[in-house]
Amino acid sequence: MDDFTHATEAYLSWLRASGITISPKIHLADLRSRNASRGVVALSNIAPDEELFRIPRSIILTPSSLPSLPADADPWTGLILSLIAAHNAGPASPWAPYLAVLPPLEAFNTLLFWTEGELAELQASPVLGRIGAAEAREMIAERVVPVIEAEPARYGYAASPGRDEIFATANRFASIIMAYAFDIERDPAERQPDEEGYVTEDEDAELPKGMVPLADALNADGERNNARLFYEPDALVMKAIKPIPAGEECLNDYGELPRAEVLRRYGFVSPTYAAWDVAEVEQSLIDSVLRAGGIDIPFYTFAAERNALINDLEILDDAYEITRLTPDVHGLSIFDHALRHQILLRVLEPLPNPPPKPSHTAKDTYRYPRAWFAVLEQVIEAKLRQYGTTLFEDREILASLERAGEGAGRRGMAVQVRMAEKEVLHGALQALALGRREAAEVDIGGEKRRREEGEEGGRKVRRER
Repeated sequence: MDDFTHATEAYLSWLRASGITISPKIHLADLRSRNASRGVVALSNIAPDEELFRIPRSIILTPSSLPSLPADADPWTGLILSLIAAHNAGPASPWAPYLAVLPPLEAFNTLLFWTEGELAELQASPVLGRIGAAEAREMIAERVVPVIEAEPARYGYAASPGRDEIFATANRFASIIMAYAFDIERDPAERQPDEEGYVTEDEDAELPKGMVPLADALNADGERNNARLFYEPDALVMKAIKPIPAGEECLNDYGELPRAEVLRRYGFVSPTYAAWDVAEVEQSLIDSVLRAGGIDIPFYTFAAERNALINDLEILDDAYEITRLTPDVHGLSIFDHALRHQILLRVLEPLPNPPPKPSHTAKDTYRYPRAWFAVLEQVIEAKLRQYGTTLFEDREILASLERAGEGAGRRGMAVQVRMAEKEVLHGALQALALGRREAAEVDIGGEKRRREEGEEGGRKVRRER
């Protein structure tokens, strides 16, 4: 029995001893042959709504698991400190067998752990601006390091640890929280009634985070999701939400995330999240295109009065999403509404007084003038040029990596992410081309109708004479 299998067996024994009820229809499988770690697999057919396992709230590792946490600790900081304390307690920790199956620092493929050269493979992907390495280091430096340095014994250190040691340990557990933790809905019994006797949720309050043993062993799939975690007063229950045949993996879901975001948070890429891929165009890029001008782009698009109007409407943002063309999301609706309205206000001539409302922009799909299409086309083409390779070249690169057995490596994942974004941008160009043609047809049809009505009116006048 190797170390991996031994740790799994010890973990399963701990789960049962801790009061977790596990269905005899599932087992915790070794999925290393699939480039995964562990996963929950059905041993026999499972019907919808059947319980896979039931976890008492008492076994969930939360910030409250550590007595006397700092009063101002947020959910992230509190859980990091609790994990560090439990980890440093070693075999004496009530969660030791659970912590033993959590991944080591070197196992993470999230972008936080990529080298500069590996990150460069993402090219112009906006996900590069969301890695948060500097923010994570600042959070640890400000909220974790001082707390541990003030009371190292409370967190399981025999002597005051060096800052590098604290950073390494905190970084590992912050990454584990990102990939494995759940937002824990509160036990209704713990909610305090207000002065009128009603129990209400504070919508601004951040839900406590917790590590939920066994629930976090489920891998995720955007298309094959067949299980979900349900919250009950005294337990968290994983249930099947559709039939799960024997031999099939029980799979959770991360929600409607683009592949770039799945890679950033969880360290992998899957085509099952392709439907939610997005691309972004930055406001700075739009400004650059408008200032440069070009074919069909009027000179007044960046005029001071238009800038002032757009600023007053508060529709500007740092960047705007473009979604993937799908049967459900198609046409010009793939463009962020604020982006559509901003460009319209820049190109209309004369600018109506009062200007069109954002709600009207969303409805009048085919009333955009030629300049509106020209601006967006040139913005998207400029965005595509920011990537170092074309979509065709990326397909060739990925095929080569897959032939070499490296398609699932970091470079392969980066190529898949940048390909996804380029596919969205090319789809946007297709939507604009179609929209331009339909707008032209409306214009031609409208002009024809006006001409015919004029001619008919002229004939009527002559007959009346």
